[in-house]
Amino acid sequence: MRFEDSVKRKSAANTGSRHAGENAAQPADSLPQALLRAFERLAPDLALVERALATQTESVSKLLPQVGDSLVRSGERRLRAALLLLASEICNYTGPRRIEIAAAIELLHAATRVHSEVVDRIDSHEDPLSTKTVWGNRRAVLAGDFFYARTSSMIVEDGDLEILSIVCDTIRGIAEGEILQMESRFDPSLARASYRDAVGRKSAMLLSTACEAGAILAEVTRVERRALREFGSEVGFAM
Repeated sequence: MRFEDSVKRKSAANTGSRHAGENAAQPADSLPQALLRAFERLAPDLALVERALATQTESVSKLLPQVGDSLVRSGERRLRAALLLLASEICNYTGPRRIEIAAAIELLHAATRVHSEVVDRIDSHEDPLSTKTVWGNRRAVLAGDFFYARTSSMIVEDGDLEILSIVCDTIRGIAEGEILQMESRFDPSLARASYRDAVGRKSAMLLSTACEAGAILAEVTRVERRALREFGSEVGFAM
């Protein structure tokens, strides 16, 4: 079976299961066994990602390392990092660059989470440990800005313009997704395609970028990159 056919079959399986029961997002503790086994196998590499994340939250400010530490220790499973590591491994790259890029993708996810808490007006009853609840709106927004900046620095330091390009597109797309959601809130006439577009930009895009970045690190063909990008997107829609 060709590489792209294998990846697309996985993508189609995700799409099928999503339509078969319109599955609600699975709780973290009920992840598929195959994915849990993958996390176990990736544990040493994910530990290196955690270490890289911890170094990126250092600052002259006393607050930012505290916010960063709370996010690093938030119990996130690092799905985006895991997808990047798996994608690069599938494409036969297991070098050290994937650790830093995986950490950058997770830091970008942290930045989007912090900003979303403010934009979506998450209150203390919904999430008493959210950055917004603990430190307030202004500090949360500035912390998110700091994490966006650190993400950009990590990608620039890596030096791959293609990865830089897709990360910039992702940041833009996530912002557009937030705006689209705000514009269509409480709109009963919202078309399914418009809803999918907003969700895709907010949720699926970063997973898609993680998979594609892993492929770029391995210097595979455009066809293989596209297959992994589409797979990551379908994973995002299925969650």
